[in-house]
Amino acid sequence: MNNLRYLVLDNINNDILSIRKEVFINEQQVPKEIEYESNEHERIHCCLYLDSKLIAYGRIVLSYACVRKALNKNVRVGRVCVRKEYRNQGYGKKIMNFIEDKLKEWRVSKIEVHAQLHAKYFYHSLGYKINGSVFKEAGIEHIEMYKLL
Repeated sequence: MNNLRYLVLDNINNDILSIRKEVFINEQQVPKEIEYESNEHERIHCCLYLDSKLIAYGRIVLSYACVRKALNKNVRVGRVCVRKEYRNQGYGKKIMNFIEDKLKEWRVSKIEVHAQLHAKYFYHSLGYKINGSVFKEAGIEHIEMYKLL
């Protein structure tokens, strides 16, 4: 069937818990205690489904209640991931384009990401620029990047 479907949710669900567990906890050994935050209901969750399976995900560090306040502001995007068997097929770019389109619609002026060091080339290919030096987050090397919308 190969039906792609995008969803924007205002709270975390079992599909999101599953993809984040698979990618961050199982693959990257991020401790469960820091992967899931108590304020997930204050975030916007962007999902890309292939048929009925969540294959790519990203989280906007913003709540729906604050969307109007985000006008011409900076917003951080994080927890961007693609299930292993769907990587290198353009789904990471698709979920990021979807997130960027939503943020443009909400008139956000700048997106910031804490990119894992190995992913900086991916973000660079999408027009993101480096801002700062390498730092560790959850025991993984990251670099702050940004994109003006």
